[in-house]
Parts: sequence; structure tokens; C-alpha cells
Amino acid sequence: MTTGCGYCQVLYPDVTPCPRCHGKPKLQAAQMLDQQSVERAVAEAVTAYDGSRQRLEALLHLLFVYRPASITALADDGRITIERLKQDNEQTPR
Repeated sequence: MTTGCGYCQVLYPDVTPCPRCHGKPKLQAAQMLDQQSVERAVAEAVTAYDGSRQRLEALLHLLFVYRPASITALADDGRITIERLKQDNEQTPR
């Protein structure tokens, strides 16, 4: 069981209650990747990221599910920052 979503746990951790998930608990299937696999998955998601809402949601989900390793992998990759994702989230139509 997990609480939150990519929006509130990755982009805006200080926002409560989350306007999307309202902080409600939900079941999250157990997923496990080693560090190398997380880095590869993040790199692939960053490469595929085109600024669209669909790709943004997919990247946020990946970052949420595999955090904190995914957040580190995103920073190490260096092509996209959390700040850029915040800006894209605010500018991309839902």
C-alpha cells in the first residue's frame, strides 16, 4: 500500500492535500529493479520525453514507483530536472 502519486510525491511534496490523489492510500503492485535497471528505465523515459502530457505522466509514474533511486538517476542523467517537469506540468494542458 502506498500513499500519494507522482504529482504530490515527486513534483510538489509540500502540497497537501494533493489536488490529484488527495493523499488517499492505494495498492501499488510490488516492483523491484536493481539500480542499473532503474537508471536504464529513467534514461529511456527521458529520451522518449517530448513534453506531452502522456509522456510527462509516464515519467512521473516511473519516478514515483522507483524513488528514491529514480530521482537520483534523473539527476545523474542531467537532461531533465524536477524543476523542468514542474514547469511542463503547469504549461501542458490536461
